[in-house]
Amino acid sequence: MSKVEKDVTNLFTYEMTEDLEFTKMAYYETMRLDTPFDLSSTETVTAPCTISGIDLVPGDAFLVNMGAIHMDKA
Repeated sequence: MSKVEKDVTNLFTYEMTEDLEFTKMAYYETMRLDTPFDLSSTETVTAPCTISGIDLVPGDAFLVNMGAIHMDKA
């Protein structure tokens, strides 16, 4: 059995991925296809607004469907 000189798993840092284009692309595609969560936490409207034709007033609660956003091909 050969001995490993350096444990690269523990030496690897997020900052090192800046130069690894393929690794970044694979990571982003994985996150797009399999989002770590499907819904955001509950948010509350703080000012009157209209989103996609829906009028919201302060105090209205809403969720963001992260799963749908991640699978959007646009």
